[in-house]
Amino acid sequence: QELSQAEDRRRRIHNAVEDLKGSLRVFCRVRPLSAKELKDTEMNIISHFDDMSLTVQLTKADAERNNKDWTSLNRVYHPEAFSFDAVFVPGTQEAIFEDCKDLIRSALDGYNVTIFAYGQTGAGKTHTMFGAPKEEGVAPRTISE
Repeated sequence: QELSQAEDRRRRIHNAVEDLKGSLRVFCRVRPLSAKELKDTEMNIISHFDDMSLTVQLTKADAERNNKDWTSLNRVYHPEAFSFDAVFVPGTQEAIFEDCKDLIRSALDGYNVTIFAYGQTGAGKTHTMFGAPKEEGVAPRTISE
């Protein structure tokens, strides 16, 4: 009886905290440049400020390294700052799961929860959600939890 009441209280407090965090959360994971991108001298234009924000900007050095005209590019590429509930650059599978763990707990407590990955082809959605051997993603870790 006492254990049941304690579990009930834990569940209510946990889900109240989750409600305070908001019903929609956006995480950003930036994957490193691939071997092909590095070989093709592609540019990394992401600056990571803290655990919740990043800036996308083409620098003059990037433009010169890739034989681009900075004057014309500078008119097109202005620094853009973006804020998220969490930013992983690139982040580990474990770190990402730790940030999702509370949502999974809410789902197990009976709340409606959706976790999905969005991005262009090759951005790492499948890797984040399912992972690789010895580097499980969110879905297999959820099942193990």
